[in-house]
This record gives sequence, C-alpha cells and structure tokens, in this order.
Amino acid sequence: MDLYELLKLAHVGAMIAWIGSGLGLLVLFAAAEAWHDEGDVLRVVKGASILGPTLSVPSGLIVLATGLGLAWGGGYGWEAWIVLSLLGVTAVFALGAGVVGPRLEWATLVWERDDDPEQALACGRGAMRIARLGQVIQFTVLALMVTRPGWEDVGALTVMAVLAAVAGGLAMRPAPGSAEHA
Repeated sequence: MDLYELLKLAHVGAMIAWIGSGLGLLVLFAAAEAWHDEGDVLRVVKGASILGPTLSVPSGLIVLATGLGLAWGGGYGWEAWIVLSLLGVTAVFALGAGVVGPRLEWATLVWERDDDPEQALACGRGAMRIARLGQVIQFTVLALMVTRPGWEDVGALTVMAVLAAVAGGLAMRPAPGSAEHA
C-alpha cells in the first residue's frame, strides 16, 4: 500500500465519520421531535454541541487535508468536482463554526444554566435545521467526489445543483409533526 492509497483510505474513512456523525444526530433529533419528548430533544442538542468539536470538525479537517493531498498526488488540477467540493467543505465549516456550533452551545447553556427549556428548544431547533442544510451540502460534496464532473459536464452539474437546491430548501423547512412545525 503506497502513500496515495493510505491517503485515500483516510479520506474515505474520515468522510464516513464526518457525514455519519451528522446524519446520526439528525436522525436522533427527528426521533425525539416525533416522540414530542422535549427532554430528549434537549439531550440530543447537548450531544450535538459535544460531538461537533470532538468528531465532526476533526473528521472534516481530515477529509479536507487528505482530499488536498489526493488532488495534488493524483495530478488533478482545478477541475469542477475539486473546486466545487472545496467550496462545499468551506460552506459546511462556515455553517458549523459560525452558526450551528454556537447556537447548539447557547441552547445547552440556556437549558442548563438558565433553566429555560423553551428558549433552549427554539435555539436548538433552529441550529438543527441549519445542520440539515449542512448535511445536504456534505452529500453534494460526496456526489461530486464520486461522479467527478468536469467543467464541460454542464448537464450533470446543473442536475446536481438543482437537486442540491431542492434538498436544501426542504432541509430548511420544519419537519412535519415536529413541535417547531405546529
């Protein structure tokens, strides 16, 4: 196994952890919302505030570093799938570090310190809605890496952009049956 194969293994493994951790939390959050159990919803929000910096961020950084190493080692230039993937990863980090993470931390603080579950729920629900958008972007990055469209693949890029936009729009809506939707 050479260095390129080791980078590829680390890249795929980190991508699984990066996407899987977020997806798992979103499923737990949706289940807690569906059961109308505010305590469980707040515990998932707290768990997300812990899991983000301890698993999601490090695995995302490994995805980025190994991806750059693979692009350089593979002799790839500024192809569409590389540029768009880098933009997607940047967007996910910006959403996570700039919006989702701080809101999850604030919701946890308001719940534990101020004993204000209503405000904590509102803040946590908003953060998780934005986290769903981040998950859509992550899956779009994954699709780009698998399909590797070039700049000349206008049809494929257009279809991917439309699907991502529709999924992103749906992700930003409150989930049916959730307390937020009611």
